[in-house]
Amino acid sequence: MGAFILPIVLPAYQKLHAQANSQQSSANRLGQSVKVYGTVVDVETGKPIAGARLVDGLFREHLSGKSLQETTTDGAGRFELRMKVTEKHLLKIYAAGYEIDSLGVVPESFVDKPEERHLIQLLKKESDKPRIEGKDTSASSALSRAQSDLAELRKKYTEIHPYVVAKREQIHKLERQNRERVANTQESIPTEPSASVENWSPTVEPGQKPDPLKILESINQLTERGDYEQALERCLWFFNHALEIDPAMSGVRLSSCLSAWVELGRRYPKAKQALIEIRDRDAKEFQEGRGYSKLFQELACINSQLQQDDATYALYKMVNKQDAKLARESYFYAESLLARKGEYQLCFEYMGDPQFRFETIRSSYEMERGNAERMENMRANNAAVAAKLSQKTGYTNTWSPPDTSKFIRKSADDRFVANVRQLILILVGTQHETEAEQIRTQALAVLKDPRLDSAVRDAANIVSK
Repeated sequence: MGAFILPIVLPAYQKLHAQANSQQSSANRLGQSVKVYGTVVDVETGKPIAGARLVDGLFREHLSGKSLQETTTDGAGRFELRMKVTEKHLLKIYAAGYEIDSLGVVPESFVDKPEERHLIQLLKKESDKPRIEGKDTSASSALSRAQSDLAELRKKYTEIHPYVVAKREQIHKLERQNRERVANTQESIPTEPSASVENWSPTVEPGQKPDPLKILESINQLTERGDYEQALERCLWFFNHALEIDPAMSGVRLSSCLSAWVELGRRYPKAKQALIEIRDRDAKEFQEGRGYSKLFQELACINSQLQQDDATYALYKMVNKQDAKLARESYFYAESLLARKGEYQLCFEYMGDPQFRFETIRSSYEMERGNAERMENMRANNAAVAAKLSQKTGYTNTWSPPDTSKFIRKSADDRFVANVRQLILILVGTQHETEAEQIRTQALAVLKDPRLDSAVRDAANIVSK
């Protein structure tokens, strides 16, 4: 029996480094494309296969037969394709005398990999033996023949290329685990359609992209008009795709979008059910060992909007027990909740140096205050320009832009006070009163506020209860 190897080499990309307060997401890679190239050879002979046809399509559309592009190998068995980093691709391979096979490719998973990767695909030659009538076709006989063929193949491939066998067995293991996971969840599939299934996408002109903010704005408009199903469709689209259009939508996605979604859910139970289904899927990823810190942030925000913080607390305790590294990475998304639950020692272990933490809080506060001052100066300049224009044209009804800087300053003050008081509470709760007093003194030097003045006393009262 023969087969050919399909090595696919993807170029390495340098990792992007961002500041601590930036919101980095894998979605910012979606505009990239990667070159997929390799050589098709026969495993038994080692000779390149010319004229093999490779058809590239999206994995989710493999049943429809749609393809994005295709190419053929040259006389040396080489090929080259360029894939956009969007989602999983399915590369089908056709070669005369070989069985048709396919290879799943996830371009995004190679963007940050510094080393080259080879994806190995083995194709068996088509059998030229006629079918023998009356031959035993029972399941046990078929299994026996398959096991015998597999043993023979393993022996042959090990002699030719041990790496091929190791890689192929790794793929078989992952496929087997996936089949088992799917089989284990079949009984829990609801008989009614899932509320979180996405059935809508915006219509745009060729070459144009949807405007996420307009779609977010339409959610509230449709909700007020009573067009609840359309509002839910847009909630689902924004939540699933906004980051693909603009990675800066990360904060909006977990705040304004979820707020609008919960408001819709109060009037339309299906919308609330859809959000719960998404939350439950996120939780299952952690239960099965596939969670990560950004997913924990998403889940925590959903639970907060649903007023189910206890579920977040229970999940974090489970993660901390099973994966301390992931718990540390996810800590800041759960810190406030942990402090409210009295988990002071856990907070103290994960938050890092208290003084450095205070410096981070103060730096963020000073940046927010600076933004407020710039906005106030801009408003004053605009008002002066408007007054001069009115005087020049003879208008007496002058217009002055609204002053939003006061609101921004108050929000910054409240956030600074709350963060400092939480830090002091953790210190007092772990019997670090001296450090707590030092933090209070430094905070009062930044902002004179009675809530800071009483922070240590208030923390002692909370801890003693």
